[in-house]
Amino acid sequence: MSQDRTMLILTSAQNFSWFSMTEIIPEIEKLWEEIAEKNNYKVLKINVDKASVKEIIIKGIKSNLILVTCFNLKISWALKILRTKMEIHAPLKFYVHGMSTVGLWPLVFWEWDTIWNKNDSFIVSCQRDVKILKDKFKNINVEYLPFSAPENISIINRKDQFKRRSFYYIGRISEQKNLHTLLYAFSKHLIQEKSSLLTIFGREDELGSPNMGIPSINYKSYLENLSQELGIEKSISFKGFVPREEIKNLIPEGKKVFISSSLHSDENFGMAVLQALRFGHKAIISNWGGYADFKEHYRYQVSLVDVEHGDFGPYINTKQLITEMNLIDLKEIDPDRTTFFERGHIANRYKLKLFEENKETCDFSFAREIVNIRKEFSSDIMSSKIFNDYRDELYHYFSKKYSSSSKKEFSAKEEDLFPWVKVEEPRVLINDPHKGILELEFEVGSKKEKLQRLVELGCALSD
Repeated sequence: MSQDRTMLILTSAQNFSWFSMTEIIPEIEKLWEEIAEKNNYKVLKINVDKASVKEIIIKGIKSNLILVTCFNLKISWALKILRTKMEIHAPLKFYVHGMSTVGLWPLVFWEWDTIWNKNDSFIVSCQRDVKILKDKFKNINVEYLPFSAPENISIINRKDQFKRRSFYYIGRISEQKNLHTLLYAFSKHLIQEKSSLLTIFGREDELGSPNMGIPSINYKSYLENLSQELGIEKSISFKGFVPREEIKNLIPEGKKVFISSSLHSDENFGMAVLQALRFGHKAIISNWGGYADFKEHYRYQVSLVDVEHGDFGPYINTKQLITEMNLIDLKEIDPDRTTFFERGHIANRYKLKLFEENKETCDFSFAREIVNIRKEFSSDIMSSKIFNDYRDELYHYFSKKYSSSSKKEFSAKEEDLFPWVKVEEPRVLINDPHKGILELEFEVGSKKEKLQRLVELGCALSD
């Protein structure tokens, strides 16, 4: 069948500062090249980093469908010209990435609300992004397409029995990744399993929590000092950034388990998790954002750890995290075998949706509200601050959509306060590297009630 329709793929390498994006963006391009072929579209692909706005517009005029792999100001300018000046309304499909959990405000800031039509669609990589966008943007189209992985990974290091647990984390060294809680949980795990190891791969991102305006604290040094304070420095290793293909040879021998207690605001997938699962490794991960989707397809390999909520925002159920680490069986099990995340299978499953032509723009009022909130915080064009801090109710809306918990009752003992929590009656000082500094005063209440309150703030190990 002849290819008489054209799909324009607009892509960029500007976000390649994060290693996962060097895998995600090329995979998106290859996926849509396969989708285009199956649906008889000719593909025009433009790396906007190397093209002029004029070139993008010329190619856009000739296109029947435009696929945007990521946000880029040059793309933004070109699309606005196509829609407003040239009156070209070929349907747009746009990968949202981390914008769902900030209410799409960057798109309104750059005036996409004036060009986004009801026949355009947002593409998200996890089901919880769908929940947020469908809840707050009633008349937009949202499509769920998980990121894909190459199909040439085979299961390695097969043994019947291992002598120890070899936990490892791959990702940014970021306060939002909640690695300090992971170190604390690992120190408790070592009481029962002294031979276990924890290896951390990744470079420091030095971002802190930009949506809160909370700066970074030299987090890697903090983690190294914390490991010494906890007495686990001989069982933990910080490897820094290592290319993905070299990592598997640097994970110490043992029952290999990927582990992450991340509460990152844009944890919308998890390429490192996917690679670990495809190698046949176990994964203990927070029930947060895109992580949750892995359980559906890797039922036996994935353990999800509840994320609870308190006045100070979400916190991982550290007791459950420790329990899951302790329960790792040293015997080898047959891994789940799924093709769900393989590019060819995603392309075959996907039914190309071209929504009915409609030049009406969509309702972005929720995003406009957030833009106005941002203006109140700062006039700096580079500012990302849209929340007061982790107690902000608007942030709690997003974090509750991104998490899941069993909602059990918890209690605690005084010796189970986290190292970043200090009690000097009646004051409590919380200096959480993730959430910042919070000072409380408990003027009334029994000791048990005060400890319960600290548990609910995510400041103590639950009993």
